Amino acid sequence: MHHGWSIGLMTGRPGLKEDRSAPRSEAGKLPSSRGRRCWLRAFLAGGLCVVVAGVGLAWWAARRQMVVEMQDAPMGGFFDPDRITVAAGTTVEWKNVGEQPHGATDDSTIALRAGDAAYPAGAKPFDSGILPPGQSFTYTFEVPGTYKYVCLPHEFGGMTGEVIVTK
Repeated sequence: MHHGWSIGLMTGRPGLKEDRSAPRSEAGKLPSSRGRRCWLRAFLAGGLCVVVAGVGLAWWAARRQMVVEMQDAPMGGFFDPDRITVAAGTTVEWKNVGEQPHGATDDSTIALRAGDAAYPAGAKPFDSGILPPGQSFTYTFEVPGTYKYVCLPHEFGGMTGEVIVTK
């Protein structure tokens, strides 16, 4: 879109100069500076709306789904990431990307060490069971608090993780 003004870079003289080839109104005048300002404001406002919508969509998507990979290690495995913070209502997926079976549970009654697994009052424990390579498990966190979890087959090797759920 051409507005009747250009920067004088081609002539070697910096500054704005009138472009005589620009479209003119019926009276033969170039669009007013007020008209250009209105167009610029509308353009910037539209661009801002696009950016805000994109950020909002990314925030909503991140709030709704998080992936924790279960990976192999010499002493059994590890969670990647091993500690996350999410908002209440977020679904976390544990995905076994290793070649060994893995799992995730916050149920202290089945963990080797009771302190390795815990969940806040009012929450129900989760337990993925044993997941073969390539399988995954999801759990939606509704109750705010700290959830400590383990991989039962590899708890002895320190395969533990933590989810902090905010309001």
